[in-house]
Amino acid sequence: MLLAWWVLDVCQESLQKNTDIKFTYEPHGKRGKAGKIQSLKFIISKNKAHDDPMSLETFLHEQDLKELKALGYNNDDEDEIVDNTDDMATFLGEACDDEFSREEIELLHGLIVKATPRSSRNQLYMYEYLNTKYKELIWRSTKVGIKNRFGYLKKLISLDIDEN
Repeated sequence: MLLAWWVLDVCQESLQKNTDIKFTYEPHGKRGKAGKIQSLKFIISKNKAHDDPMSLETFLHEQDLKELKALGYNNDDEDEIVDNTDDMATFLGEACDDEFSREEIELLHGLIVKATPRSSRNQLYMYEYLNTKYKELIWRSTKVGIKNRFGYLKKLISLDIDEN
């Protein structure tokens, strides 16, 4: 039984040292015959003492770099695409072959944020998402006449918001 407590203590120490949560535990419930503990109560709380060495923004930035490298972009392209967060509209505009105005792209960007899971909101994912919707717009326009291409693309993205 002593070994089980030691294992919990090691886990407790490691979790508190490396994460933003911590836990305590205590005997809970009735003791069985011979006084043995039959259950434990775990109390999980925020570890206010933890200093995360990497912010979420930095982590997402590094993930973008890894994805861009996997796609074959060179270092110059990576800096231009990933670090240029001030000009997301220009970046996303390229996903639509620069067909739409800056204001329209900014509006689409707001919709994309609503349509995509929080964990997928990095620049590369948003670019790929918009590019996929734009390709769908092109395909659909070969089947039916689309007078307002921006409105149609906006509706395609809005449908994803409604599904979520």
